[in-house]
Amino acid sequence: MLTDQQQYLKYMQIMSDLICFILLYLIILPTAIIAIGDCCAPSFSAMIEPAENSCIYKSIPYAIGTLTAILISGLVSAGISSINRLNANRFWPLVFIPLCLCFINLWLLQQIFDFFPAISGRPKIVILTIATASLVLLLLLNRANIFFLMKRNQCHHFLIKHVVLVGTGEESSSLARYILDHPETGLRLAGFLSMGPVSGSLDTQGLPMLGDVTALPTVVNEVVVDMIIIADCNGMENQIDFLFKTCATIGIELGAYSPLPWVTRRVYKSIQPLNGTNIVLYKFVHITPLKAFLKRVFDFTGSAILIFLSLPFWIVVPLMIKYSSKGPVFFRQERVGKSGRKFILYKFRSMYLDAESLQKDLMHLNEMDGPAFKIKEDPRQTPTGRVLRKHSLDELPQLFNVFKGDISLVGPRPAMEGEVFQYRPAERRRLSVIQGITCIWQVSGRNEIKFDEWMKLDLMYIDQWSSVSDVKILFKTIPAVLLKRGAY
Repeated sequence: MLTDQQQYLKYMQIMSDLICFILLYLIILPTAIIAIGDCCAPSFSAMIEPAENSCIYKSIPYAIGTLTAILISGLVSAGISSINRLNANRFWPLVFIPLCLCFINLWLLQQIFDFFPAISGRPKIVILTIATASLVLLLLLNRANIFFLMKRNQCHHFLIKHVVLVGTGEESSSLARYILDHPETGLRLAGFLSMGPVSGSLDTQGLPMLGDVTALPTVVNEVVVDMIIIADCNGMENQIDFLFKTCATIGIELGAYSPLPWVTRRVYKSIQPLNGTNIVLYKFVHITPLKAFLKRVFDFTGSAILIFLSLPFWIVVPLMIKYSSKGPVFFRQERVGKSGRKFILYKFRSMYLDAESLQKDLMHLNEMDGPAFKIKEDPRQTPTGRVLRKHSLDELPQLFNVFKGDISLVGPRPAMEGEVFQYRPAERRRLSVIQGITCIWQVSGRNEIKFDEWMKLDLMYIDQWSSVSDVKILFKTIPAVLLKRGAY
């Protein structure tokens, strides 16, 4: 597992542990106290229902003790995760670390109960047993989920990296076997590129030989590629220079067993352990693991809140769609995400059922230049669809894509595969980050902007990305939607 993946996994584990502690102290523990019986119910009622003057003093210690316990538990989890080198093929932390955390929380619970003498004896033992057993189960399930998550092919974009190996010698075969035998590293092998004539000694493990290095601009349209690793250099500096420039243009990470001496431009460079040795990793679009994790937390929380706040639309809009035309409420379309990953994008259906088959007949009416296709008065739209598109309500279901992690709240809009095939190499770099619902293009006029300017705005967002810029774009999206600026 590369260092960035390891750091991201650590943050993910700390956050999920913290959620377990919050569930314990705010839901499981109070429920256990209520469920014990009449002897403990009055004590708990006094903690949470300050009906009498003296009761508020009982609730304050409980609140302080709970917050203190959650804080201490979170700090302990963060400390253990920092000391222990996370590795999905080491199963012992799956059991050992939760047990340590449970012993600490058992002691914390004892301190909290000292404030409430009424909870004592056998009821206290039963409550402590239920709370401890619940925490053990939560923490074990949490780590088991992380353990198996890293072995799946589909996972968060920052945890799973799809790799193409360059070279046809023994080094390539050895590294390929290592990646295939250790899926817990989060690396997935997509295929091979050759520097020149293919050596007969290469064991491709049943994976495709994608061509030579000059085929890279085409290969990225055929397979998902997050990283290129040069396993066999063979002194071919021209080919390596081509790879470096192509990766820089497209926005793909480039790894090599030794530093590239002619690299003079400013790029992010790091040393990463892999297969018992170190590789030099060059990143042309660099987002730190902490910032990537915080962006994911922001997306998850924000999408959940927006889904809840838009509940009335989930009732009214489907009824309007069903009333205006026959067909399903939701429209599902395959889009291309980060590094060429394909996913299903959700929308409220705004067109008639045969809309996609009619697009070829309407190409002469296209009002966008470049690969994009937009018609201001699209005849394929239903009456309800025109209203939905004018107010951008057709895009509400994309909040579920954000919740799942397919896309982000803010990022370049996910394009269709046919459009991506027509991208120039520099435009392909817009796929180097996770795609999103809104971006600079949406708040600058949307369909009123030419394709080349659209691409420049997306690349500017990538180069200047920050959490603050995401928040600014979200706030600018509100008036852009309300004023229906550039909406077709």
